[in-house]
Amino acid sequence: MKTSIFALFLAVATLGAGCQAALIGPSFRSDLQAKMASAQAPLTECYTQLLARDRRAHGNMTVKFQIQPNTGIFSGTQIVQSQIKDPEFDRCVTTVVGGLHLGSAPNAKVDVDYPLAFTRIRTPKAAPGAAPAP
Repeated sequence: MKTSIFALFLAVATLGAGCQAALIGPSFRSDLQAKMASAQAPLTECYTQLLARDRRAHGNMTVKFQIQPNTGIFSGTQIVQSQIKDPEFDRCVTTVVGGLHLGSAPNAKVDVDYPLAFTRIRTPKAAPGAAPAP
C-alpha cells in the first residue's frame, strides 16, 4: 500500500462567545473555512516534514488566533491543544496560519479556536498490469 499524506480541516471553528457571536454570520464562517482550506497545501507540507522525522505522527490539534478588525489579519496564533508533540511542527503550523488574512474583515476582533486533524491515508496499489489512473 502506498501512503498518501492528508491534512483534514474540520469544518467548524469555535468562535469567541458572547457579543462576538452576534457580530458574525454564516458568510464570515464560510470565508474563514475557505481561507483555512486555502492553507491546506502549506499545512500538508508541514505534515510531510513532520513525517520525515516521525513516520507514525498523527493526531488532532487546536489552533487559536484572533482576526483583526478592518484588516482581517490573523494574529496571536498559537497551538492550544495538540496530540502531536513536535515543536518544529507547531512552529510550521503557526507560521502558516499566522500568515493568513480574510478578504472581508470583521468590524470587531474575533477570537477563533480552529481544530485540525492530521492523518495518513493508505491508498491501494494498482493491480499488476493495470493502466495508470488519469
